[in-house]
Amino acid sequence: MCPEQSTLNESQSSSKVTSSEAMADSTSAEKPPQSGEEVSPQAATAGEGPGAGSKRPFTGGCHCKRITYEVQFDPAELKNVSRCNCTFCQRLGLINLGVKNPGSDFKLVSPATREEIDDYAPRTKATEAGNLDVHRRFCSRCGVHVWSEGWHQFGDQRHDFFGVNLVTLDQPQDGLELNEAKFTYWDGLHNNWDAGKQDHPFPGGLL
Repeated sequence: MCPEQSTLNESQSSSKVTSSEAMADSTSAEKPPQSGEEVSPQAATAGEGPGAGSKRPFTGGCHCKRITYEVQFDPAELKNVSRCNCTFCQRLGLINLGVKNPGSDFKLVSPATREEIDDYAPRTKATEAGNLDVHRRFCSRCGVHVWSEGWHQFGDQRHDFFGVNLVTLDQPQDGLELNEAKFTYWDGLHNNWDAGKQDHPFPGGLL
């Protein structure tokens, strides 16, 4: 997600995932401060729209395969994956595929427990104000960021988000053609969530 809009002097925290952290269902947010279709905009329309009933399982993981997972989604959703130009998403090279119902559509295969997965939890002005809680799950061995999850406050509403990093999906894989992915873009770098998403990068962003 990209709600990392305003960082606190590059201060951040890294901690292990605790067993009490539950995977929240992702809800759509057309104007959020974040990333992931994350709701932040990345929130994601996963499971909605044409072909929403055609979900199928796909596998993915980090480069060294210490972290592996299975995620269910309709391949048509590749037409609506998102990128954000905020410092976190862009520097980590994240491409977000929103998962609307992670409780049922995302399964961690390895390691055996989530407590074994590292968590990069950036500190921002929004987190300090209690308006944002974002966690990026990554492999401490090969460094790949696999998925993001959390919530952010937008106006008087709380939006949960969950998104896998598209590039961590295994290839080749029957029924999955990553070269068919179509990107939409968010302007998290300038905290410009009201602009919504568009089909070309905002200033400072990459294709």
